[in-house]
Amino acid sequence: MRHIYFLLSTLFLLLLVSCSSNKETTKGVSIRDKDEIKITLNDNVVFKNLGDKINTEYDESAPAITGNGKVIYFSSNRPNRFSEKKGDEDIWYSIKETDSWGEAKNLGFPINDVGSQGTTAIQPDGQYVYFGIYNRKDGYGDCDLYYSRLEGIRWSEPKNLGPVVNSPYWDHHPTISSDGRTLIFASNRPGGYGNSDLWMTRKDNNGNWSKPVNLGPEINTSKHEMSPFLSMDNKTLYFSSNSEPSVGGFDIFVSQYNDGLWSYKKNIGEPYNSPKDEYFITIPAANDTAYICSNRQGAINESFDLWLAVPPPVKSITFQPVVVAVTGIVSEFNSKPLKPIEATLTIKDLSNDSTIAQFMSNSVTGEYYIILTRGRNYGITAKAPGYLFYSNQFEIPKDAKYEELRKDIQLFPLKGKGTIGDKPAVRLMVFFDYDKATLRPESFTDLNNAIEFLNSNPQVFVEIAGHTDKRGTDEYNDRLSQDRAGSVASYIVVNGKIDPARVKPVGYGKRKLLFQGETEEIHQANRRVEMVLIKY
Repeated sequence: MRHIYFLLSTLFLLLLVSCSSNKETTKGVSIRDKDEIKITLNDNVVFKNLGDKINTEYDESAPAITGNGKVIYFSSNRPNRFSEKKGDEDIWYSIKETDSWGEAKNLGFPINDVGSQGTTAIQPDGQYVYFGIYNRKDGYGDCDLYYSRLEGIRWSEPKNLGPVVNSPYWDHHPTISSDGRTLIFASNRPGGYGNSDLWMTRKDNNGNWSKPVNLGPEINTSKHEMSPFLSMDNKTLYFSSNSEPSVGGFDIFVSQYNDGLWSYKKNIGEPYNSPKDEYFITIPAANDTAYICSNRQGAINESFDLWLAVPPPVKSITFQPVVVAVTGIVSEFNSKPLKPIEATLTIKDLSNDSTIAQFMSNSVTGEYYIILTRGRNYGITAKAPGYLFYSNQFEIPKDAKYEELRKDIQLFPLKGKGTIGDKPAVRLMVFFDYDKATLRPESFTDLNNAIEFLNSNPQVFVEIAGHTDKRGTDEYNDRLSQDRAGSVASYIVVNGKIDPARVKPVGYGKRKLLFQGETEEIHQANRRVEMVLIKY
């Protein structure tokens, strides 16, 4: 039988070490009902080999696709100038053309170097890639987890995730959540259930990863669990195992996260699994296709190839939420030609003021891409040095279907042109109860953004402009808008220790409506508080 590098690279050390007999971590976890997860699988599945633009006589494995389904990354041990010796793995990629994938290209230096690196996980926006590297000088074990960021059009030098995540053992096969905050990977470290197990670590608001925890007996067994993939909903986990029940060899299983626990795993069955081996499933945000690694019948030279499966395995599942992609370009206001901006974007769930994600737009293209779940009201903020920050809110209805929402963002430079009407302005996400001027707690995040901006730009003077909708008397609206502008100005001055002379509250009532009409959406758009730059 021909050499199967990636399989040996994941299993060699595992077969040598019986470290997983240590059961110290999760013996107290209660196993859920094995029938709890309800899955309906798709039928009339079509499998197609991705062909010789991607697959070779060597092994291709570990597909990872961007959220928009336009770029696929994978591992291959084909000979190339970056490999130190025959059998070393490198990371490759292909860009989707109209109806097919383009010629695969080596990802190159600095990610691919001498030695072996592979098994990628890509964040949906394509800006961060996670992967394993064997026996690197700055490593902590046989194989460590690393990441790299796309800086414009070039990947940064790989950075080790550190000793909190990596161990002296084999740590590999990462998958990253759509918000970039949860990493699941395979490891043969002590404390598991046998051979290789799946482990999980989470990143806090300061960018620090937590100590990994074993996913427990619902998923892990005395056999091998590996090659996880966390779907864009951040709740549905696919992975491979040679445990029972089995169609043959390694099969793909599925589990779901709900109420703080994982459901008992289920084999997704045929035709996705075959009498041969299946590893590394990946599914784009649209949930319309799946890509699988397998040496099933039809593979080139009986090697591991990448395959397309249409439709993906799961038609419906117990807790499956629908996701929506929000994408756009951050650029300078009215710039011609377009001037992209590398900005820090923050997405918040306004119902509980929790941060969903924080990330950077691409430094060359200004593009950003984020996966969100439906049925929530979100706030989005964009910041960049030398610009007025951007703030807005939007709702994704409960009955929304998958789509890509386009939300381009323009930032106003503090020097030169860039105006709304006469002066640059940003609408603040502030909230009041009906007929009240008392700030609700969910307003504080954006007001703190205003404070940060003013402290970072001491030359700036602003007007806090309060506006109402067209309903009610002039006297009533003038008073209410002035009171609300005063509440905002007071919060900024007191909490930011800002000179009151720099923050002037003005109530305009209903004299500066943005839109005419009688719908609730129009009324809501007209009810606003803006921070207007009057000196900058």
